[in-house]
This record gives sequence, structure tokens and C-alpha cells, in this order.
Amino acid sequence: MIEAALVALLEQDAAVAAIVGDRIYPSIIPQRVASPALAYWRVSTVRQQLFDHPAADAAVRYQIDAQADSYPVARELAGALRRVLNGYRGTLDGEHIHHIVLAGEQDIYDTETGAHRVALDIIVTHDEEQ
Repeated sequence: MIEAALVALLEQDAAVAAIVGDRIYPSIIPQRVASPALAYWRVSTVRQQLFDHPAADAAVRYQIDAQADSYPVARELAGALRRVLNGYRGTLDGEHIHHIVLAGEQDIYDTETGAHRVALDIIVTHDEEQ
């Protein structure tokens, strides 16, 4: 599963692991979890159609939220994510990743919780099981 490969890539990176440890969650960061932390979710998937059959690869857009108690730490985490993800090519957990591209980045402040987030949009093009 491509999500497992994405998480493995983040957990293996020393800079990301030094900031979040194992606090990487699908969809939402649970309440009462130590900060900083990451949440990721699939935004969309585009599959190409060849003339007579589907192509073997898919382009998946994810949003990854880097959340911290302070703006500088959220930006530091976003920078670590950008360095490990943008331009990555390789195979992880049996998933062949053609490339990862950083498609966008946005700073967000949650007035209710006081949390600072940097939302990164990435596009992961990978081989998909047919």
C-alpha cells in the first residue's frame, strides 16, 4: 500500500524522526497527542487510461499537515518534509515510486487550539496493482 511506503519514507528520515518521532497519523492528529506531529490523507487519485487498458501507474495527491505548538517548529518540520519528499524516487515496502513532487504549501493557524500547521500538497506517482 502506497501510504505505508510514504510513512516508511518519513520514519526513516533522521530529520523528520528527530522532530516527530512516530507521531505520524492517517487523516487527523488525535487529541492529546504530543506536538509536533504529522497527519496525512489522500486528496485525489488520477489514473491514466491507455488505448485498450488502464495504465499501471497512478498519481496520488496527498496533503500532509505538519503541526506544532509554535510557528518556527512547524516551519522546521515542513522544511524537513520538503527535503525528504520533493524529488524522491525509489522503492519502499515493495512500492515503486516514480517520483514525488511538492505541489503546494500553506501556513495555517488554528485559533481554537493555538496550533500552527504547514499543509504540504504532494503528488506521488507510483506503480499501482491492477
